[in-house]
Amino acid sequence: MGGFLMVGILVAFLAGLGAIFFAIPALSLTVSAAFVLLMSGLILYETSNIIHGGETIRVMAYRDLVRFAIFNLFTSLLQLLGFITAATDARPSGRETGPAGSPRGPCFLTARPRNSSLTGP
Repeated sequence: MGGFLMVGILVAFLAGLGAIFFAIPALSLTVSAAFVLLMSGLILYETSNIIHGGETIRVMAYRDLVRFAIFNLFTSLLQLLGFITAATDARPSGRETGPAGSPRGPCFLTARPRNSSLTGP
């Protein structure tokens, strides 16, 4: 099981590098999903090793488990959630468009017109 996880992590890492260099969003999403599955398997494998005596120094094993597997699982889940929210934000909402077709939404940085009615009559 350890060899399978190691090869899977290596392949996912190389695919992640490919996704970065070639800027392919679908590959990035696939790599994040693969890392979620692989890190979940690694957590189970390492926990089994700790429980069944494969690791002699348990504190070091837990530290490595938290440092590597749980951190990577968390970051991969954040990337997947980022893809989901980016997909929902990209849908057209029927809002007005501003100058040159740029979307107009609530923005506190837009300047007020000079003849604003807030200054009085």
